[in-house]
Amino acid sequence: QGRSGEWVIAQPIEDTLVINVGDLMARWTNNQFKSTPHRVINRSGRERLSIAVFVDPNYETPVVPVCREGEPPLYPPVTCGDYIVSRFDASFAYRNKGAAS
Repeated sequence: QGRSGEWVIAQPIEDTLVINVGDLMARWTNNQFKSTPHRVINRSGRERLSIAVFVDPNYETPVVPVCREGEPPLYPPVTCGDYIVSRFDASFAYRNKGAAS
């Protein structure tokens, strides 16, 4: 999905990949690379593959926004593991401390 909210049709180009950047990479690059909503719909009438691959650093890896010169960081430093756990907590209410059973 583009910045203005329109869905972008990624036309297949032979021998290429479409890579969707996730929230952690957006944070790490101080939003230089944006995390965007994405979906896969095959309207080509031909076989097409969509493979989800998630790669994260070690739990204790510091994630400190890399900023351009003179640009303030948009996010505080965090470890990769603490960030991932916070995303789980935000997504799954049962993980929240004190949540109703």
